[in-house]
Amino acid sequence: MAQTARMEADDIPLIEEQVDTGLDELLRAYRPNFTPGGEKKDELAKRFRLFPNKPIPEMNHAYAKAFAAEDNFNTQRAVYAMVLETSIPYRHRALTELVGFNHPSMVSLLGAGTVNCSHLNESRMVMFFERPSGKSLAEILKATPRLHEHRITDFVLTPAAKALIALRDGEKISHGNICPASLFLGETPMLGECSSLPCGMLGSHFYQPMEMLLADPLGRGEANEKMDVYALGVTALEAIYGIDHLKNVSRENLIRMYLERGSFQTLTYARNFSDTYEDLFRGTLHDDPIERWDLNQLNQWLGGKRFNMIAPTSSKDAQHPIAFAGDDYLSVRVIANAFHRQWRTALKDIRGLKLDRWIAGKLRNQEMATSIDRLLRMTSENAPEAQANDMLTRIISVLDPIGPIRGQSFSLRPDGIGAVLADLMQHQSTAELAQLAALIEADTSAFWEELAEESNKSNEQTQLIGRLQHVRLFMKMEYCGFGIERVLYDLNPSLPCQSSLVRKYHVTDLPDLLKTLDALAVNFAADTAFTDSHIAAFVTSKINLNKEIRLHDLVTLPALSKNKELIVLTLLATAQKKHPSQLVGLCAWAAMRIEKMLDQIHNREVRKDIKLNLKRLASTGSLDMVLRALVNRNLAIRDYEGFAHAIALHQINTNKIERFRNPRLTDYYARDMGGKFSVMIGYFVLMITSYITLTKVLGI
Repeated sequence: MAQTARMEADDIPLIEEQVDTGLDELLRAYRPNFTPGGEKKDELAKRFRLFPNKPIPEMNHAYAKAFAAEDNFNTQRAVYAMVLETSIPYRHRALTELVGFNHPSMVSLLGAGTVNCSHLNESRMVMFFERPSGKSLAEILKATPRLHEHRITDFVLTPAAKALIALRDGEKISHGNICPASLFLGETPMLGECSSLPCGMLGSHFYQPMEMLLADPLGRGEANEKMDVYALGVTALEAIYGIDHLKNVSRENLIRMYLERGSFQTLTYARNFSDTYEDLFRGTLHDDPIERWDLNQLNQWLGGKRFNMIAPTSSKDAQHPIAFAGDDYLSVRVIANAFHRQWRTALKDIRGLKLDRWIAGKLRNQEMATSIDRLLRMTSENAPEAQANDMLTRIISVLDPIGPIRGQSFSLRPDGIGAVLADLMQHQSTAELAQLAALIEADTSAFWEELAEESNKSNEQTQLIGRLQHVRLFMKMEYCGFGIERVLYDLNPSLPCQSSLVRKYHVTDLPDLLKTLDALAVNFAADTAFTDSHIAAFVTSKINLNKEIRLHDLVTLPALSKNKELIVLTLLATAQKKHPSQLVGLCAWAAMRIEKMLDQIHNREVRKDIKLNLKRLASTGSLDMVLRALVNRNLAIRDYEGFAHAIALHQINTNKIERFRNPRLTDYYARDMGGKFSVMIGYFVLMITSYITLTKVLGI
């Protein structure tokens, strides 16, 4: 019966736990003035309207779907929309530069932004373009496989070159996706849009020069004008003469053919061309970016200038081959590709090949031989796998500085690392992620840039390499808001927050993140913790935080000072300070979460005071004010000192109780007390006896 009474007593809430904070009532009454993902379905800025029931499948590509659209400012204009995927970053700089860019030979980007798409029940980045008239060159070539030279010169090369020069000179960007599918031959020939997908992702691999073809599709990074010129050369060759002999060749076999024979020889297949077009193909289809034509040379050719170009030769470097994995190789670029394709074998055999001696003796390239010898010496035979992989990656870059950075399971250019990282995280490819992280940590991109020629670089690459050197410090930081997620957002500024809480609303900046969480509070508060690693990393990236958040005011309460949820709330409070707004819903949500943390506070009166203040603090709409209820130095010290005093007092009382429970001590104290009591009685008897005796003697 006593046990039952004790259990019932344990079920009775503590006094302060019976306090009604009023947070539920506050949250139910709150009406945010922000609709996550956009208030009106299928509309952007009251100007553009998307028609999700009118798809345009012929204009789809791997990273966006096309739909009919309308421009309310000009209802006579033919408009279409591209609804982008959320997991891969779009070309943010191209988007920024091309909105409002007008050229008669290029499709205009009329506007772009987040649209609440009714057919997806989520928000996406949507780009609205002026729809080109006529058919694409790809459609035309299906019906008419061969076109006359003059038609290609007048309706393809000339308008495309004008548009590309305007892009280069006015917007400082390249197109990056030139192929028959992006060239439209209507009343006014036009070059298609280029901002809704990464460079090199439209059309097949035939339109990519060697430096891009060797990279994985998402790892190609930003194109430059010489890459666009190459793509125009291939397009002209296909339209006039055809490349049917290569249509069924895989990307891997095409790379091998290009490396062994050269792109020009492989594509032209010993054909005879008119003198005019032979100049074009020899100038545009060159594997060496230094020798390949740029837009100025292409424009001069279109103006009638003749160059008497020498046909590009194959990439044979030596008279005597070097053997590897059962094959003989005469070219360093070919053997570099072989090392990449047969990675494990290359790691095992690289020292026995005497590669540096072959390069020094047969190729007479002492500088390259010295670089390879140095890399081999710097890495021991028993080095960890990550170091051995980095060594082989660097050796491949020395052998083929024109090509991309190649690792065991990837091939990419520095400015393609962000897109590859986003894709690997989306598919949770753990092994590949570890290899990519090792590449970033080893600063391999900086090594590659030192070797690369100027014509193989871009402003984006230079900026990206600087950013990589900065973010690689975050890779192994296990603090909240850092690690691989932080690197993801630093390398992909246009990527929306990938948190499952807000992903469907396409949140790309801090104000939208804060307002979206505020509006969602009524659905998620109380039961949803602020422990999302993507939200934390998104915030630290946007506020450019470079060190761990520490709750110094709670140092005396270790369970709270390292609480991940409190740290995320602190990050959100910092974001709110940078972008002031009243967020009552988010504050009520935060207050409910703080209420659940109060078990770490030992003082009942303190807990009660905090609970009674939470509603008032949440009503201010300031996360910082809500956090101060708990993240408070005086409160922490008061609770710590009070708890320490209570523990000390408890220990003293416990020791006393234990002493009395000890049988030996009890007997000892009993004997001691008995002896003392006997002495006291003896003294009392003696005193009485003495008094009686004195009375009798004195006759009193």
